[in-house]
Amino acid sequence: GLFEGDAVSVISQSGMLQGLKVQRYELTPGNVLAYYPEANVLVSRQRDPRSQTPHFKSVPVQIRPLPN
Repeated sequence: GLFEGDAVSVISQSGMLQGLKVQRYELTPGNVLAYYPEANVLVSRQRDPRSQTPHFKSVPVQIRPLPN
């Protein structure tokens, strides 16, 4: 139900980005693309115990349309 140019909020357990504009890309259904450092707020500060890297490759998010 989203269209290119729609304003949305992207929400994870760690934070939220508001006022983003939807842009269409060729991605596998169910995936989103976000750029860093802007999207850092969506990523938990927890680290993988073995590699000590952040869990940035798999961050579940919700996308909510903003009122027009």
